[in-house]
Amino acid sequence: MYGYLKQNGLQGDSEKFAKTYVTICEDADARCSAYKVEIPEEDIVLRILRELKFRVADRTVLQNAISAFHGPEIEACQVYPDTIQTLSGLKDEGFLMGMVSNSISDWTVHAKLEKFGLQRFFGVILSSEALGIRKPRSEIFMRALKALEVGASEAVFVGDSLQSDVIGARTVGIRSIYVRRKPTDPSDLTDPDATVTSLSEAFGRIIDWRNDLLKAGSPVD
Repeated sequence: MYGYLKQNGLQGDSEKFAKTYVTICEDADARCSAYKVEIPEEDIVLRILRELKFRVADRTVLQNAISAFHGPEIEACQVYPDTIQTLSGLKDEGFLMGMVSNSISDWTVHAKLEKFGLQRFFGVILSSEALGIRKPRSEIFMRALKALEVGASEAVFVGDSLQSDVIGARTVGIRSIYVRRKPTDPSDLTDPDATVTSLSEAFGRIIDWRNDLLKAGSPVD
């Protein structure tokens, strides 16, 4: 981001820019974490540039600066080996799917999905930046359910965060599957409906639940 802005008239050295960036981002993150909201990334970057006395005359410059910052992240991004297979399997089984992501950048969420052609699997894609609220706030889960026209009792939420995904899903009555990618804090007593170590394992659990609910006359979507 600094390199791009420097080419477009930003004065000052990279160390000052980095310190200002970190300070303002840490402050914004603290407020977002405390209130479970999401401050738009453009607002954060504008605050940084105002602090550095840099006036953005063209909004395109701001958007390009953000794109330059996230470019390496998107380039380095990879998907787990069973991602496409699992999503394809769920789609073939007739499940409706949505995505809810805590992210400071809605653009980055869509760019990553487009990189791997994953957006085709989802009927709704929601980011915290686009809605201004973070998981585990119930509103973001309810928006996804409404968009898919699915009831909470018919849905399963799969995520890798106990605090954001499992607690958020439970708040609105959605069954949860926790994908444990790394060791968890033993003091965290959050109890998901199922714990797995891979998406393919989650797929098997969803199919089992669906079959059980079909017998009871209430399908999982």
